[in-house]
Amino acid sequence: IQDCVPWYHHGTDPADPAWGAAFPMIADWLGKYYHDDQIFAQHYDRIKAHLEQLITNATEGNRDGLLTKGRYSDWCPPEGCVHCKNGSNSVVVSSFYYITELRIVARYASILGKTDDVARYTKLAEAAVVAYNNNFFVAENATYTEPKRTCNEHLSAQTLISLSAALGVIPSEHFDAVMDTLVDDVAAHDWHLDVGIVGIKYLLPALSAGGRGDVALMIAQARTPPSYIYMVEQGATTLWETWTGSTYQPVASWNH
Repeated sequence: IQDCVPWYHHGTDPADPAWGAAFPMIADWLGKYYHDDQIFAQHYDRIKAHLEQLITNATEGNRDGLLTKGRYSDWCPPEGCVHCKNGSNSVVVSSFYYITELRIVARYASILGKTDDVARYTKLAEAAVVAYNNNFFVAENATYTEPKRTCNEHLSAQTLISLSAALGVIPSEHFDAVMDTLVDDVAAHDWHLDVGIVGIKYLLPALSAGGRGDVALMIAQARTPPSYIYMVEQGATTLWETWTGSTYQPVASWNH
């Protein structure tokens, strides 16, 4: 799978894990929202082949079964867009999608009666979750971090915690404290977001799940950048690739 389909030699081939995840995730959403499991069934073998490539990458990465491959990480946070040409940007972001895909395929394997696949992908997902927390959770600070990272693209506490909340891996006895850390980070950014294309999908749900829908609403209603309303008030009719710019001074893609 490439970053862009149909492939026109833009981006990477094979895809960054966050981009390639669109294949199984869209098929899953069609099943979830339209109660149509046949789409996933029709594409199961190709989705499985994609996942098996990720499993091979994770094995070769020598990071406790986590996925190290990936160029884009939390693409285009407010601090700017930086892709890492060495092929390893954020193990957290890549592993988030890896674990998500393992779980999705295991669930549909169960629906389709593929018991061997259920066992294989469930076991790999469970092992990856343990490795994820062992490598990235810092209990004494009630947060998630990514040590040993070599790429200089900004990766915020907001993204790290939001992805971990979406995976449901935050230890229950630390959940409230981790949510407090997330809120404190939003407050430190003047009640604005500090996430890129990946983190933004999970930030507001994480805050809401943590009982802080009020903070999620403050972020959604912010008029100054970085914010959605800022884009609209600059004349945007689609989502920009970046949080900064204007109709007259574009920064990167206007329709991302």
